[in-house]
Amino acid sequence: MESEPSRARLEECNHNDGFRTGLIGTPEQIARRIVAYQAAGVDLVLGGFLHYLEEVEQFGKKVLPIVRELEADEARKAA
Repeated sequence: MESEPSRARLEECNHNDGFRTGLIGTPEQIARRIVAYQAAGVDLVLGGFLHYLEEVEQFGKKVLPIVRELEADEARKAA
């Protein structure tokens, strides 16, 4: 089995500095960062996945539901 790459190694391999968004972490951490970017006016986030098929599926199952929940919480607070 492949060992997990370190964040430093991921950043070294990334040619477009996409990891500088801070979207590395637990699903909760990533979701909170996405919502924080939305609050700052960002309306598009381009994600990069090292093992694309596996990781994009996990992103959809684990991160996006938390993002939607946080968005709903923010909408309720604003109402």
